[in-house]
Amino acid sequence: MPRLPTNMVALATRHRERGELLGWPVDVRFTPVAYHWDFGDGTRRTTRDPGATWSDRGAAQFSATSTSHRYRAPGRYRVRLRVDYRVEFRFDGESFADIDGTLSRNAPSQWVDVLTVSPLLFRGTD
Repeated sequence: MPRLPTNMVALATRHRERGELLGWPVDVRFTPVAYHWDFGDGTRRTTRDPGATWSDRGAAQFSATSTSHRYRAPGRYRVRLRVDYRVEFRFDGESFADIDGTLSRNAPSQWVDVLTVSPLLFRGTD
């Protein structure tokens, strides 16, 4: 609903890929470090928080969060998210070492329909 916080949640998590390089086992670990939100109405925000449901946060529904957004008007908005990952690697079970910089990936965009709710009075015919 317009003017009420719409809570956004990114599902990006830390994950690891295993493979082989030059005959050695290698692990590469990807850890999300930044979330770049484009709310589809010209507003953008970068957070370190992926977001969580209001229930998981122990918060009341429609309370503001670090990843929520207030749309000003009803409409259909395309929400986009780009996630920056810190990348680390290790050979043959040794300790992980950082790779300089970050790797960015776009999440699939999602449509958000912001609707106006109005009370209706119904007068039945008896």
